[in-house]
Amino acid sequence: MIKNIALVLLVIVWVMSTPASARGNIIDNALVHEKDGRITLEVELTIAFRYQSHFPAETGDELRITIKPVRVSASDVGAAFERDSLVPSNADSAAIDEVIYEGDAPGGPFLIVRFTRPVKFQFIQGSDQRSFSVAIQKIL
Repeated sequence: MIKNIALVLLVIVWVMSTPASARGNIIDNALVHEKDGRITLEVELTIAFRYQSHFPAETGDELRITIKPVRVSASDVGAAFERDSLVPSNADSAAIDEVIYEGDAPGGPFLIVRFTRPVKFQFIQGSDQRSFSVAIQKIL
């Protein structure tokens, strides 16, 4: 019994300490920040990308971002053509359902932010080409 618990704990520690790219994930991290009444979602990917477009422009219950991968490491090649998703911590405060990477979708790849209700948003690509932010404003 103790050996089983130790093995489970060892696996949990390995998963938590292994970089997302080594686990086959494209979404490395997604965090919600709230400061002075402003809500921002920050997402970091394991691949470099260039923003192409997004839809809808500023209001909706889903934000669909078309991207073009710029650099994909050998360890990320397989994951770049798959689907990945993550629910950020504190997602409820920003009305976020989940953040999705769709590398297998026709016309993609896409980054998708699904909200639990319609919100106003502004997409901002990070300067490092591996991250982006979404400023979120609740609609009353």
